[in-house]
Amino acid sequence: MLGHVKQTATLELANHYNEPTWTFRKPGEADGTNINADLKAGIVNLQAMIDDKTPLTDKNAVGDIHTAAGKFIDTTYGASKSVMLNIGKYKVDLKLGEAKASADIEIKAGETLEKAAVLASGKAKLSATYSEGGKP
Repeated sequence: MLGHVKQTATLELANHYNEPTWTFRKPGEADGTNINADLKAGIVNLQAMIDDKTPLTDKNAVGDIHTAAGKFIDTTYGASKSVMLNIGKYKVDLKLGEAKASADIEIKAGETLEKAAVLASGKAKLSATYSEGGKP
């Protein structure tokens, strides 16, 4: 029993995002009472892609995470990011320059989801000539 005294809680997320341990201590005590907590959350590993096979490496990519209802949750920076989210449905909007992509995700308690978003910004094939009608 913890009793009616002031308690200090420490949340440890180092090993399992979905099974953290809260440690309660009386002031001045080294040992405490551990309580496992269920955060009702999961992890999504987001990866921006150039195409279906090539991961994006540009660190200037920006991803906005919203709930399915449109409420803003977070902004991520970089081509890949791991994020812990409460269970539920979300939408990730990824942008790099003028290229944009969206991905719908559903987070389930205790699960890790791998999600890729393809920017598919396209490629341009250019050729030039020195004069009108000349060969490229």
